Amino acid sequence: MRVRHGSQVSLLALVILAVGTFLVNSTLRLGTDFRSSKYALTCSVAVIVGTRPEVIKVAPVVKRLIERGTSVCIVNTNQQHVMVTSALKRFQLDSVDMSLISGNIYAEGPAAIAGHIMLSLNRFMQQVSPQVVIVQGDTTTAMVGSIAAFYNNITVAHVEAGLRTYDFQNPFPEEFHRRVVAVPSLLNFAPTPRARRALLAENIPSSRIWLSGNTVVDALFDSLSKPIPAAATALLQRIAGVHPKGRLVLVTMHRRESFEAHMEDMCDGVLDLLTQVPDAVVLLPVHTNPRVQATVKHKFGEGQKRLIICDPLEADIFPFILKEATLILTDSGGVQEEAVSLGKALLVMRAATERPEGVEVGNAVVSGRSKEKIASLSVKILTDKAEFDRMSQTHYPYGYGNSSVLITDVILSHMKNGKPTSAPMSAGPHEGGGDKDPAEKQKSWSSHQDPAQRGPLHPAPHVQSHASLLPAPAASRGGQGGGADLVVVLTVFGRATLDLQMRMLQPQTAFKGRKTHVIIFQNGKHQNIDANATKWEERGIWGGSDVTVTFTHSTLETGYYGRFLAPLIVNSQPGAYWWIFDDDVIFGNRYLENCIRVVDSGSIAVRNGRFVGNKREVAPGMEAWHDNYQATWDDDIAYDFGGHIWAGRIEWLKLAWQNPPPTVAQSEDFWISAVLKAKANVGTKKPRCPKPPHPQADIENCACSMWAAMKRKYAIMGADVNVDNLRASTFVTIHDYYDFRPMPGIERKDHHDIHPPGPKQPFNLAGTFHEQCMWFT
Repeated sequence: MRVRHGSQVSLLALVILAVGTFLVNSTLRLGTDFRSSKYALTCSVAVIVGTRPEVIKVAPVVKRLIERGTSVCIVNTNQQHVMVTSALKRFQLDSVDMSLISGNIYAEGPAAIAGHIMLSLNRFMQQVSPQVVIVQGDTTTAMVGSIAAFYNNITVAHVEAGLRTYDFQNPFPEEFHRRVVAVPSLLNFAPTPRARRALLAENIPSSRIWLSGNTVVDALFDSLSKPIPAAATALLQRIAGVHPKGRLVLVTMHRRESFEAHMEDMCDGVLDLLTQVPDAVVLLPVHTNPRVQATVKHKFGEGQKRLIICDPLEADIFPFILKEATLILTDSGGVQEEAVSLGKALLVMRAATERPEGVEVGNAVVSGRSKEKIASLSVKILTDKAEFDRMSQTHYPYGYGNSSVLITDVILSHMKNGKPTSAPMSAGPHEGGGDKDPAEKQKSWSSHQDPAQRGPLHPAPHVQSHASLLPAPAASRGGQGGGADLVVVLTVFGRATLDLQMRMLQPQTAFKGRKTHVIIFQNGKHQNIDANATKWEERGIWGGSDVTVTFTHSTLETGYYGRFLAPLIVNSQPGAYWWIFDDDVIFGNRYLENCIRVVDSGSIAVRNGRFVGNKREVAPGMEAWHDNYQATWDDDIAYDFGGHIWAGRIEWLKLAWQNPPPTVAQSEDFWISAVLKAKANVGTKKPRCPKPPHPQADIENCACSMWAAMKRKYAIMGADVNVDNLRASTFVTIHDYYDFRPMPGIERKDHHDIHPPGPKQPFNLAGTFHEQCMWFT
């Protein structure tokens, strides 16, 4: 796709003139042939990176594009040589290394860096000719990459568009860079409503803007869902050795506008903090920029008591250290987003921030760069419990960990059709802009309102406690407060299947290296399971897995919706996963891992799937039992909604309850899919259950329904509300409340292979075989 743009060229023209003037006198050797056998590059999407934050924030998008079969080239300008190389390795991304930046170029400043990047990127664009170029943020690499793509009539997609301070000196030169990138970008992905409004105010058409959330949250939750690296454990142990009961203060500083005098003041503020708070332990990873290193060495010498100075933390280590910190002091942009998403108290050591959402929800304070202000505010946060608690609540103004899914959908739709199949958000009642096109009035992952206008995103945010600094065992990865990585809810209602389902959980491969909390949720008085539940509460029964079991019994019936609140009653890690199981399902010992794979792709995982018909009902023909047949399917199948088993991320469930159902009588299966599709662009999929010779053909990846599912007992709410005949009416109510938009007919591919009657494949449960399954398709 080739594009031309004609609006707002004056700012772009100034940049082109400045860079072009430098290049006239450039002596770069620019003979690289990207079509040679050494490179042999062809790709549809080129992703331009040069710094570690860019790699971290584009990695989730690259992962989604590759999963969707897209050819991707990652072009590394080496703006931050050591740090970007390390980050690329962490995310297992291969790149075209241009090796453009050297130490003496840093000394010459941004113009020299821009000049060195421009000509080689231009040659790359001409020879490889991708359909789309993705740039991220506000670096010199992003700015030059967007200009080079514009010169070659290639679509520019800007991830993290619209951030503004309206002060070209703060941050310098990033405020200028991102203003430039917006001009040639056809696909602008704004992380917040405020960012979207900023783009509209600069006359960027709403047809070129998508409200996406920030991909840094995707990367953060992905990192924290993995076992803690040994290096992170070792560093936390080192911190604990400095002060066994200390509180970790994590400090990062690197911005160009803070160099020399300002950074010296920031260092003095840290020293004053250490003097006034005797249990504070400061960790300062030092940026690779020579000017930053010189200032830190000058101010701290060989180190101070309770101050640990180290090299920059690897991208897979930093999230775990951040999670254990009590207070964060930073001039970084990305760290602001990560800290707020983890519910951390945050001091922004800058004159202004382009991410004011963290301030508005209460996590962040902008301190400026004076040592007095940095020290006084830090001391107040660490010594005033009420202030600390106020600033340590978890909010999600930057997204819920699935921004990369929306971005990928838009880019692929543009490549296929020349324009996205779904229109971006219009300017809503709280965003101005006056757009009238009803096709644009679609819901997004977040409310159209500004966070300051709509209040906290969650009704009862979790208050983080002071970090203990004592790392959890690497095998469990449970972090601050012992939070769970996996939360599994087993429903006990009308069938005596608890012991069977617990035996299915016992060998789950997903439990290895993760902390798991199993909730036995008994609804009503239909079963007596006290003795059985007590047996499974014994930790030794779970072998080497770190599993905690909680038994909760509501004698007052909670209908179908009560269990959907259960995962929120336990402490969980950021990015944690949840499952809710009906009492009539059978699942293999790798089924939870199969669900995690689907959730990581941006969809909730369900046991069975349903489509919505044109009369706002369950599509005809979808509720059929295949008696004496088996069903297999080689790929994940997308549906409008599903049931019997549900899996997702805890953040999604919190968001769902922030937008509670209009009825709690029935249709909980439709509600969870409808609300997450409307508010977070989260889809619904059934995990694959392939047949041989598919490489993933393994019955342990699958789930099915028991024969007992044929006998159904309807749940009630309270004492006397009968919901037996309310399916149709509640379905319509939820459909209209969330303005549900069913999948287009062309996308409805219920592609099962139905096998004729014959011997059925049983599940192997802890070395024994269970009764035959009745497959529900």
